[in-house]
Amino acid sequence: MERVEVIREGEDLKLHMRSGVRGGDKVLEIRDLSYSYGDRVLFRDFSAIVKRGEKIGIVGKNGCGKTTFLRLLVGELPLQTGQVIFGANISYFYYSQDFVDIPADRTPMEIISDAAPYLTQEQVRAHLAAFSVRGDDAFRPIRTFSGGERSRVAMAQLVLTRANLLLLDEPTNHLDIPSRQVLERALAEYDGTVLVVSHDRFFLDAVVNKIWAFEDGRINEYVGNFSYYLEKSAERQERNVVVESKFRVEKSPPRRSSGGISKNMLSRLKRRLEQIESEIEVLETERQKLVDLMSEPFVAADFARVSKISGEIEQIDRQLSSLWEQWEQISEQLSVAEG
Repeated sequence: MERVEVIREGEDLKLHMRSGVRGGDKVLEIRDLSYSYGDRVLFRDFSAIVKRGEKIGIVGKNGCGKTTFLRLLVGELPLQTGQVIFGANISYFYYSQDFVDIPADRTPMEIISDAAPYLTQEQVRAHLAAFSVRGDDAFRPIRTFSGGERSRVAMAQLVLTRANLLLLDEPTNHLDIPSRQVLERALAEYDGTVLVVSHDRFFLDAVVNKIWAFEDGRINEYVGNFSYYLEKSAERQERNVVVESKFRVEKSPPRRSSGGISKNMLSRLKRRLEQIESEIEVLETERQKLVDLMSEPFVAADFARVSKISGEIEQIDRQLSSLWEQWEQISEQLSVAEG
């Protein structure tokens, strides 16, 4: 088995994450998978073949079934319909949001040393520090940690796994910006296969090469990163509006929009959508400048400055999350009104 190579350059920890046993080209096959809660259909008739080396982001609104989908794949929930078939020599690591599979009486130092016995004590401490587990915290028993702290230890353990398939549910939750960047680099260079649920568009852009999007009771596939998905999803929505509008003109008498929205309100919504898109562009540019600044050696060596910049980036991320939520809501309103 290969192992994770840990290199420390000054204050910059770099991880080179590698899988162990090489699996077959077909990592996972999903056939006609559907799932419902009572009368509510989460998704239906989904089929796909996952090939070795693919990194797939799973996206959709809260409550649409993304976590349920992962739990079906790993057998935590019984299948209602369809089949899930793992390929030859596939070993997977499942990281759930409520990850609890860490011995309560062990310390982070012991957990990472057990996971990677080839690392020196200095390397173990450097590895933990990359996930914000520093100083005396590295020697405290896990039972004294909060949920967020346990999650960071779990992520530190995750990147040392030798599994050739990773199934991850919101892995960047509870991680600060430097820790998130360490995880991004490790997963981007990982030679195995990844299925990851995430709401973090920057993380997805850095890691994945395909998107599975939960949309209107279906799981649709987009070959590209999250930005590509947003672009194609918007184009698809626009095409649907054009087709539906043409059908309405040909088959129905003129009427007010189906959503009961006046022309003035439609104009205001469109202007607000354009304004949101401009605000997003400005914030994303500002965020990238801060990320680039934090990568500069003279900044990376200054913990206080890194902490300050991380806080600024996290504040921008919160603003962006709110703006994207507004963008989705207004886009949906326009789609209904114009459809």
